[in-house]
Amino acid sequence: MASRSSDLPFPDDLREGTWADVPEHWHPSFRLNSADLEIVGRQRSTSSRLGLALQLGCVRHFGAFVGDLTALPDVVRRMVSSELGIADSRAVLDGYRRSAAAARHRALIRDLLGFREFEQPEVALESTRWLLSRVWNRDERLEVLLELLVARLRREKVLLPAVNTLERLVARCRARMERRLWRRLARLPSPEETVRLEELLAAGEHAPLSSSLERLRRGPQRISSHG
Repeated sequence: MASRSSDLPFPDDLREGTWADVPEHWHPSFRLNSADLEIVGRQRSTSSRLGLALQLGCVRHFGAFVGDLTALPDVVRRMVSSELGIADSRAVLDGYRRSAAAARHRALIRDLLGFREFEQPEVALESTRWLLSRVWNRDERLEVLLELLVARLRREKVLLPAVNTLERLVARCRARMERRLWRRLARLPSPEETVRLEELLAAGEHAPLSSSLERLRRGPQRISSHG
């Protein structure tokens, strides 16, 4: 995998202490505007108000919801808490993750910011088609394909799933295109050439563990002074 920097975050990458310094470009995503404050202010409990405000920032900045909001850098939590007049953000958030409000907020934020779920059939189809075309036309490592896919999902305002979901999709598309390539290559030889190739793969009578192709790959065993 590529480095798990703040430039490529996934929900399951957020760990305590991984972000010592918060880049300045984070701040606008977590600043609450008047419309945000109105929606957040409708929430009944302190944990719901803070949880909703932080998740708004996470989706704007990462394109993903964060499961454990206490894993966000302290400076981010303090910044949002101060805007809402909340003192101890960590204590308030302890119960938010298990609350029914967290699930409701997902749908609210998705619709408010105009995002789509990755699991929607049309989104999965678009992503698969894009990956298949990319894999067929370019020779790129899995890590590169994963980063490109994440960037595309963000541009298309699709909520990022867990990283292993995207890794499996990339791996499946690569395997599918490899099978397609081998099928095309298998159709190239003529019937006579196919027979000759199969003979190269057959084990010899005096060397049952070695095919003609294997012996050709190894090259000459002894080099004489006569060449």
